Amino acid sequence: MIKASKYTTYHSTILSALRRYTAQYQELLQEVENYQPESVSPNTDIDFAYFERFGFSVDESRMVVILLSHNFIEALANFNLALQTNEEVFQLLESASVIEKWATIPRLFVPDYELPKGEQIYQDLKLLVTRRNAITHMKPEIVVDGLRMHKGNVPKGIRNEHKFVMNCVSLPLRLLKNLGKYDRCL
Repeated sequence: MIKASKYTTYHSTILSALRRYTAQYQELLQEVENYQPESVSPNTDIDFAYFERFGFSVDESRMVVILLSHNFIEALANFNLALQTNEEVFQLLESASVIEKWATIPRLFVPDYELPKGEQIYQDLKLLVTRRNAITHMKPEIVVDGLRMHKGNVPKGIRNEHKFVMNCVSLPLRLLKNLGKYDRCL
């Protein structure tokens, strides 16, 4: 019988940061939506005031939310692994990909567990991991004299970037709820 248990974690800190930066992202999008141009520069179609005010802020804000979402999802997967295994087994499984930690590894402990590849939750996880990898392992596209020297790995745009970001934010809870349907210990 366990008399006391203790664990250390940054989960609450990551969640707090994710909430804060999601709110900042949404506020920034609201500002962009409400923006009224004062004037456009003569001889161009460029609204310099808009660019000066917002520049790359939306992309920067979106990037932070994406990275924090991924970080939280992996932290939750590792927490689940730590609950399910001893130190030796944890060390073996810990280096698996985030997708494996949510789609495959839980079956070792809960045989009827599923994260169906055809469902939105799996697609969102895959998109998040792909975008996170493109950001974290950025490779530049290099073009010299019109000839592409390196194709790079610039993230492919998604039709609705805002929806994608909000799906990333909701993904940790959706993954936990899905796991909880199969693992009654959660």
